[in-house]
Amino acid sequence: MEVSGKKLCKPCLKQKSSTYTDRFCLHCEEEMCQSCFDTHVQFKVSQEHRLVKSFEIPLKAETPTLDIKRNTKQDNVQLIKSLDDLQRRYDKLERRFHEEVRLKDDALQR
Repeated sequence: MEVSGKKLCKPCLKQKSSTYTDRFCLHCEEEMCQSCFDTHVQFKVSQEHRLVKSFEIPLKAETPTLDIKRNTKQDNVQLIKSLDDLQRRYDKLERRFHEEVRLKDDALQR
Protein backbone atom coordinates (compact mmCIF):
# COMPACT_ATOMS: atom_id res chain seq x y z
CA MET A 1 0.00 0.00 0.00
CA GLU A 2 1.31 3.44 -0.85
CA VAL A 3 0.42 6.87 0.51
CA SER A 4 1.89 9.99 -1.12
CA GLY A 5 4.91 8.08 -2.44
CA LYS A 6 5.57 6.27 0.87
CA LYS A 7 4.88 2.57 1.35
CA LEU A 8 3.38 1.03 4.45
CA CYS A 9 5.24 -1.78 6.19
CA LYS A 10 3.53 -5.08 5.29
CA PRO A 11 4.46 -6.88 8.55
CA CYS A 12 3.01 -3.91 10.50
CA LEU A 13 -0.15 -3.98 8.39
CA LYS A 14 -0.67 -7.62 9.37
CA GLN A 15 -0.60 -6.45 12.99
CA LYS A 16 -3.13 -3.67 12.26
CA SER A 17 -0.49 -0.94 12.47
CA SER A 18 0.43 1.61 9.82
CA THR A 19 4.15 2.31 9.89
CA TYR A 20 5.94 3.58 6.80
CA THR A 21 8.82 1.59 5.37
CA ASP A 22 12.27 3.06 5.31
CA ARG A 23 14.32 -0.12 5.06
CA PHE A 24 14.71 -3.02 2.65
CA CYS A 25 15.79 -6.61 3.37
CA LEU A 26 18.07 -7.61 0.48
CA HIS A 27 17.55 -11.33 1.02
CA CYS A 28 13.75 -11.31 1.28
CA GLU A 29 13.40 -8.44 -1.20
CA GLU A 30 10.83 -6.85 1.07
CA GLU A 31 10.49 -3.34 2.42
CA MET A 32 9.82 -2.95 6.13
CA CYS A 33 10.29 -0.56 9.01
CA GLN A 34 13.35 -0.70 11.27
CA SER A 35 11.37 -2.21 14.13
CA CYS A 36 10.11 -5.10 11.99
CA PHE A 37 13.58 -5.75 10.63
CA ASP A 38 14.98 -5.88 14.19
CA THR A 39 12.43 -8.60 14.91
CA HIS A 40 13.09 -10.28 11.55
CA VAL A 41 16.80 -10.89 12.28
CA GLN A 42 16.13 -12.45 15.67
CA PHE A 43 15.15 -15.70 13.97
CA LYS A 44 17.88 -18.19 13.11
CA VAL A 45 16.74 -18.50 9.49
CA SER A 46 17.10 -14.76 8.86
CA GLN A 47 19.98 -13.76 11.14
CA GLU A 48 22.33 -13.12 8.23
CA HIS A 49 19.89 -10.97 6.25
CA ARG A 50 21.15 -7.52 5.31
CA LEU A 51 19.16 -4.32 5.59
CA VAL A 52 19.64 -1.19 3.52
CA LYS A 53 17.81 2.12 3.45
CA SER A 54 14.98 2.12 0.93
CA PHE A 55 16.72 4.57 -1.38
CA GLU A 56 19.72 2.18 -1.62
CA ILE A 57 17.66 -0.67 -3.11
CA PRO A 58 19.64 -2.18 -6.02
CA LEU A 59 17.96 -2.10 -9.40
CA LYS A 60 16.88 -5.50 -10.65
CA ALA A 61 17.94 -4.50 -14.15
CA GLU A 62 21.56 -4.78 -13.00
CA THR A 63 21.19 -8.55 -12.64
CA PRO A 64 22.11 -10.57 -15.75
CA THR A 65 19.21 -12.49 -17.25
CA LEU A 66 19.01 -15.45 -19.57
CA ASP A 67 18.13 -13.07 -22.40
CA ILE A 68 21.62 -12.95 -23.89
CA LYS A 69 20.65 -10.38 -26.50
CA ARG A 70 19.93 -7.81 -23.75
CA ASN A 71 22.96 -8.57 -21.58
CA THR A 72 26.34 -6.99 -21.97
CA LYS A 73 29.24 -9.20 -23.05
CA GLN A 74 30.55 -9.19 -19.46
CA ASP A 75 27.13 -10.30 -18.13
CA ASN A 76 27.06 -13.17 -20.61
CA VAL A 77 30.60 -14.25 -19.71
CA GLN A 78 29.60 -14.30 -16.03
CA LEU A 79 26.43 -16.20 -16.86
CA ILE A 80 28.42 -18.81 -18.81
CA LYS A 81 30.85 -19.20 -15.90
CA SER A 82 27.91 -19.70 -13.53
CA LEU A 83 26.36 -22.28 -15.83
CA ASP A 84 29.70 -24.09 -16.17
CA ASP A 85 30.02 -24.17 -12.39
CA LEU A 86 26.50 -25.59 -12.07
CA GLN A 87 27.31 -28.25 -14.67
CA ARG A 88 30.47 -29.27 -12.75
CA ARG A 89 28.47 -29.53 -9.52
CA TYR A 90 25.79 -31.58 -11.23
CA ASP A 91 28.37 -33.92 -12.76
CA LYS A 92 30.03 -34.39 -9.36
CA LEU A 93 26.69 -35.21 -7.71
CA GLU A 94 25.77 -37.58 -10.51
CA ARG A 95 29.11 -39.44 -10.18
CA ARG A 96 28.62 -39.68 -6.41
CA PHE A 97 25.07 -41.01 -6.89
CA HIS A 98 26.20 -43.69 -9.36
CA GLU A 99 29.07 -44.68 -7.06
CA GLU A 100 26.65 -45.10 -4.14
CA VAL A 101 24.30 -47.19 -6.30
CA ARG A 102 27.23 -49.37 -7.42
CA LEU A 103 28.37 -49.87 -3.81
CA LYS A 104 24.85 -50.84 -2.71
CA ASP A 105 24.54 -53.27 -5.64
CA ASP A 106 27.89 -54.82 -4.72
CA ALA A 107 26.78 -55.17 -1.09
CA LEU A 108 23.52 -56.84 -2.13
CA GLN A 109 25.34 -59.33 -4.35
CA ARG A 110 27.57 -60.55 -1.50
